[in-house]
Amino acid sequence: MRLRQTLTLAFTLAALTVAFFAPIRMRVDGTFWSHVFDVGHLPLLGWLAAALLYALPDRVQPVSRRYLVAFVLATSFAGAVEILQPHFGRTKSLTDFINGSLGAALSLAGIAAWRRTDKWVWRGGHAFALVVTLVIALWPACEEWRGLRWRQKHFPSLGDFENDEELRLWRAQGGSPGHPTNIAFTRALCGNDPRGRRDGRARGIGS
Repeated sequence: MRLRQTLTLAFTLAALTVAFFAPIRMRVDGTFWSHVFDVGHLPLLGWLAAALLYALPDRVQPVSRRYLVAFVLATSFAGAVEILQPHFGRTKSLTDFINGSLGAALSLAGIAAWRRTDKWVWRGGHAFALVVTLVIALWPACEEWRGLRWRQKHFPSLGDFENDEELRLWRAQGGSPGHPTNIAFTRALCGNDPRGRRDGRARGIGS
């Protein structure tokens, strides 16, 4: 039994190490996929918390202490990941740490609600908390997807700057409060078409 628990924890840690430290390069729609990956911390740290609870030695008692130890270890792992990720070509994020902590808490709460009690009020409460957390975590990705949907629908038009969905696609990238991204327009038309858009020349980095 101990061998099975050890192997389970070892496989979990190996899989999460690859997931959290392997370099990722998104060539298109990077902001959208960044939000999606943020949500991934919820199930991944939930998986780790469950594996830790399963692998803890039997001498760790009472049961409440086992849950607490598993949660502390899982959140410590989440914090260490965010500290080390910049050294592997990834970026650290407080949102990722919060999502990971919530994932660990929801995982352990779910185990307690569904295995340690038969009261449906606790099970229903856990299910509700899980749904609400997922909706909140997915909301930024959904909002970004609305902008991408607008772009696909109106292609090849770059934008009319008249609705919130499209404006999500235009943001400064790499600017700072002291050096914001600026853009200036010339009087030159694109090609010979009198309806062509005026040429925009940006200073700084923009998208």
